[in-house]
Amino acid sequence: VKIGDLGLATIVGKTHAAHSLLGTPEYMAPELYEENYNELVDIYSFGISLLEMATMEIPYSECDSIVKIYKKVTTGVKPQAFEK
Repeated sequence: VKIGDLGLATIVGKTHAAHSLLGTPEYMAPELYEENYNELVDIYSFGISLLEMATMEIPYSECDSIVKIYKKVTTGVKPQAFEK
């Protein structure tokens, strides 16, 4: 099993938060879209990766655009793969 594309690692202080948007939309935590996040977004990305491995389906494959993925993620709508 190979896992990649979880972002770039860096050491940050307790009060530091990143402020940039970079990633694969299907695996991005809601906080990433708000451009104010910390290392906890990696846990979300890892969980979504586990979902893909368990269901053999790309998360949010029901969406035909990045905008639709954005709307679902930022409003808390889970990918349809959770129904499997």
